[in-house]
Amino acid sequence: MTSGSRLAIAVLIPLVTGALEWLLWAYIDPHVWLLFYPAVFLSAVLTGLYGGIAATLVSTLLVWYAFMPPRLSFELDNPRAILSIVGFALTGFLFSLFSGHLRRLNEKLASRESEAGLTGVLDDAAQLRKLAQAVEQSPDSVIITNLTAEIEYVNEAFVAKTGYSREESIGRNLNMLHSDNTPPENYAALRQAMQHGLTWKGELCNRRKDGSEYTGFANIAPLRQTDGNITHYVVVEEDITERKLNGQELTRYRHRLEELVTEKTAEARRQAQSLRALIDNIPHMAWLKDRDGRLMVVNRAYAQPTGMTTDELIGKNRPRSVAARSGRALP
Repeated sequence: MTSGSRLAIAVLIPLVTGALEWLLWAYIDPHVWLLFYPAVFLSAVLTGLYGGIAATLVSTLLVWYAFMPPRLSFELDNPRAILSIVGFALTGFLFSLFSGHLRRLNEKLASRESEAGLTGVLDDAAQLRKLAQAVEQSPDSVIITNLTAEIEYVNEAFVAKTGYSREESIGRNLNMLHSDNTPPENYAALRQAMQHGLTWKGELCNRRKDGSEYTGFANIAPLRQTDGNITHYVVVEEDITERKLNGQELTRYRHRLEELVTEKTAEARRQAQSLRALIDNIPHMAWLKDRDGRLMVVNRAYAQPTGMTTDELIGKNRPRSVAARSGRALP
């Protein structure tokens, strides 16, 4: 409301009040100020300081001229009338001053609340922008679907990973990515988690727009409103294709290494058996010691004078019973 409009209202209120008092004068005479006090108060509340002062001035002139005896004149000879006029004008001015001050305080308070609200809105908007940027720039695919799995949002990583543009994706069902190479039990576990409003994590083999496949580790969670109702699902999926291929390659290398170890162990065992058979067939004493002098291999000719078997001699030092006898040690 403009200042001119407020001033017009402030003047109109006592004029209407004067017309009403003129009609009711026979019933309210001699209470000349009966209707004008509330008129001034109302003008001050609605229009502020200057409106209240204008209403007070108009009301004073109307009562003085139209309702104070002698009526229809501005009489100055009656001290009681002058005192009454001064009292009304002073009361109207003070109330207008108070009302104007209160109005300014309310306006300042409203302005501060508005500024605080605007600041809060701007802060919330800044936080939302950060969140939107974080989702949009995430290296993982982010998808938001409704309860029937129709896509409502995809980020740039999804577009780059699948080859589907936003326009091609939004409105379509998420099963456009499904591949027959995903284990059926994964889909069953996913459906069960969604039915119970739970989060599901697991591997999914997805199909790109060009038909090629990739493996993603998906984290699918329900999106709840403040009342607890689920309205959407949020899918965050990491492409683990390369990691999975590397793991498969490492598994193949490990299996091959285990096969080589088995083969070499069997070959070494065969060679050891051949060596032992060769030594056993030597007619003279033959043995093989380690650096500490412990026997590693002996033949039957070596073990015979000791009264021990070849197996019992392994790991022992050379017995004295054969130390004096001649023999031939294997180099």
